[in-house]
Formats: sequence, C-alpha cells, structure tokens
Amino acid sequence: MVDIYKFTLGQLNCTVINDGDITIAPTSRFFEGASPDELASVLAEYNLPADGLTTPCSILLVERDEQKILVDCGSGGETASYDADLGHLFAGLDEIGISVDEITHVILTHGHFDHISGCADDDGTPKFPNARYIMARAEYDFWQNFATDAPHYIAMRAKLKGIQSQLQLVEPDTEILDGVHLLATAGHTLHHISVEFQSDGETLLCPIDVMDHPLQGQHLTWGADWDLDREQSTASRKKILARAVESKALVAGFHFPFPGLGRFTEQDSLYNWTSET
Repeated sequence: MVDIYKFTLGQLNCTVINDGDITIAPTSRFFEGASPDELASVLAEYNLPADGLTTPCSILLVERDEQKILVDCGSGGETASYDADLGHLFAGLDEIGISVDEITHVILTHGHFDHISGCADDDGTPKFPNARYIMARAEYDFWQNFATDAPHYIAMRAKLKGIQSQLQLVEPDTEILDGVHLLATAGHTLHHISVEFQSDGETLLCPIDVMDHPLQGQHLTWGADWDLDREQSTASRKKILARAVESKALVAGFHFPFPGLGRFTEQDSLYNWTSET
C-alpha cells in the first residue's frame, strides 16, 4: 500500500502521495551548521536518530475543475545509490483512480533526482503524455550544463530532453495559472522554486527543499550539506517562513514526516510548527 492522504483547501481537492522513503546518513548531513552538542540536544528533543534520517518524498496532487497539477513527480524508481525505496507515485495515482493521461500540469521545482526523475521513462518517453511540464528556465539551463558523469544526472538530462515538446520554461516569482504562483527560493539549488496555491482566501504553500524538517524553523541556519549556496538557502528559508506566517498558510513539506501538513507561527524571530494531521 502506498501512503496517501487527502484534504481540501478552498476549492482545491488535494492528495499527498508518498513516492517512497529515502535515508541519508548520518543525520548531521541534514543540519549542516549545527555544532555536535547542539545537534545531539535537538535530535534527542525531536526523538530523531543520529545515525541516519529517513524522510518521505511527498508528491502533492492538486485538482481544480479540469486541472490536475503535480508538484514534482518523484524519482521514477531512481535511487541515486542512496538507501531508498522510491518510485511509488504511479501506484499511488492508480490507487486513487487517476491515470497519467489525466495530469494536466507537472511543476518541476528543481533538478534533483527525487523530484524530477519521474517525468519520463529511461528512453525519454514522457510519463505524463498530456501534461504541460513547467520549470524555471535558469534551473533547466544549469542542469543541462552541469559537468558530471554521475549516472542519475546523465539520465535526468535525457529525460528532460524527452519532455522538450511539453516543457514550458518560466521565470520565478510568476503566476503560472490562476492562483498558482512559483516563488524564487534559491540556495538548495541555484534556481530552486517553491509553489503557492491560493483558493477562496486560503493559502497552501509548498517550500519543497527549502526545508527538510520542521525543526529548521527553530534553527534557521541549519541546512543540508548538499545545498549549493548555504547563505542563500538560509535567506530563502527565512523568506518562505515569513510568507507562511503572514498568509496563515497551510504548509506542505516535501520531506517533513508524512503527510507533512501543518502551520508555522512566529515567536521571537523563530518559527514553531504545529502539525494538522
């Protein structure tokens, strides 16, 4: 069985589907910038293991009228040599009665394998034949020119080539559909975007990899050791948290404990998380 959670927000019917779990070790890799003593104290407080953190990869499906919008599309089974059990998005869609042909939009937030590799088969055949794929132009350009022989990056470039005819490259901080905004949140990758939905005065905010765990609301400078620009990542984290509080947004965290839904409140320039599931 695939982990699935359904909810509504305004006129939006939403489903969170766990593409699978990924474990990165040691846990300190998620929280670069913490001293060993600080991290040990916080991990004990949150009951998190030090030898490796297992997180879900939660794909959001938003349905509104005839639109069926995916925020990222998972790994397609690619694990990039991590300890991972991934690639369950498509079984999850089957379970809720949605065919790949029905997906109208796939937002690709950044070029990491667990977010983008489900866009096409290994031969480049698009997995969502009727969808418009949407990606930040500069993010696309970066990964097309990224010099590496890592197999998952080679495969990712081939998949992006395969979806060319369906791919729309955009600038961030733009409204791509009525009530659907792409927000510039660089740092994790150099042109990473977050996604915001608005409906009937309510806001659903998807930070994606600006944050990997709610505890970063209390430790704003702690970031993943694979962030490409740590300083910019911290700035984007502060930006997205302030936006979440100002709009009273429901936040959907991609790597937060499944299904990753809750709200942040601000106190003394730090942010407290309350789960809503």
